[in-house]
Amino acid sequence: MKLGANTTDNAITIEQQDWIRFLTSDGLAEKAGCSPDLFPEMVVKEFADNAVDIGGYGYRINAENRHVSIWNNGKGISPVGIEK
Repeated sequence: MKLGANTTDNAITIEQQDWIRFLTSDGLAEKAGCSPDLFPEMVVKEFADNAVDIGGYGYRINAENRHVSIWNNGKGISPVGIEK
């Protein structure tokens, strides 16, 4: 096909609702700007960032049990909130 001044662009446009990307772990990793294999670390980083935003935070990491605890001086989540 020869391109010239009279040629029209027949590009295909695909639209997707942005929230749909949040339904898969790969999509969440993409939205977070990391590879899927680093997504657990990104989640921990986001929790830590949120604790820092409130202030007065601490953390514990037990790599052997793959357990991370992050806390701050906030009110925490009520037992009813945890059930939800």
